[in-house]
Amino acid sequence: MNTYTKSYGRELDEFAWNDHYIVATGRHDHSENTPLMYYIINKDTTEYEVYVTKENFENDLKRLDVHVELKGREYYDWYE
Repeated sequence: MNTYTKSYGRELDEFAWNDHYIVATGRHDHSENTPLMYYIINKDTTEYEVYVTKENFENDLKRLDVHVELKGREYYDWYE
């Protein structure tokens, strides 16, 4: 487990990464009543953006040329 999942792992529902970015979705309290948030984390600088709309999130993924498939935590063999 890396520092990104230690810091954000409890809030994330789905995520993926490439060489430069980690992208994720999640809710702050895991409640369906809480809005879904979208994240893009720059692995090189550790700077991140939080998006409240899927459209803005997807637009920035295109702008950054990030092509990854979001998957649930249970997909990864290191998830406990």
